[in-house]
Amino acid sequence: MGVYDKVRSSKATGGGNWFEPDHDWVVMINEVKSIETRADYTAFIVECRVLQTDCEKVRSGAERSWFVDMTKDAAPGNVKHFIEVAHEQLTGEPLENIDCDACDATGKTGKITCPECDGEGKCSPIDEAGVLELCSERQPYAGLIIGLTTFNKPTREGNPFTRHKWTLIPEAQLKTYQDIAKKLGLGQKSESKDSKKGAQKESRAEQ
Repeated sequence: MGVYDKVRSSKATGGGNWFEPDHDWVVMINEVKSIETRADYTAFIVECRVLQTDCEKVRSGAERSWFVDMTKDAAPGNVKHFIEVAHEQLTGEPLENIDCDACDATGKTGKITCPECDGEGKCSPIDEAGVLELCSERQPYAGLIIGLTTFNKPTREGNPFTRHKWTLIPEAQLKTYQDIAKKLGLGQKSESKDSKKGAQKESRAEQ
């Protein structure tokens, strides 16, 4: 089983220069990547440029990263949460479960053989291959503008830990942040949500 296979069955949760806790952010994604650290574990990283924040010591254009240690129990759910929000921000549609070949696709018998399923013969489309595709040279989320709230939630041992809750930017506000990005000389997604939806429909039709 690959390190990202658990993302599919996880419950979505809201984990360089890290984001300071207890602030709201609007960022543009530069790159999503998966690395093997010197400590010999896999990390999922989202590198961003800050467009707006209420953190007074951080200026627009500053670099910030979200680092997820994939050996931690909460990591798959945190990654799933990010992907769900980023997908909806990019396409305008929530990520929906898909039919699972390992289960009773009709959902009538209630026989579920796949532990990732929702009880109705459907699974999250987020799997190992899908996560790694986000980290590939294609970089489908590069240039995406997205919201983020950070807050401190101590670990069971009482150590400080910054949680990250990714949020949608309303369509009516995107132009403001696109203008900020333009002034900062940052690249943006050129495709509109409507054109992205059309491309997805064409892709599904070809399949």
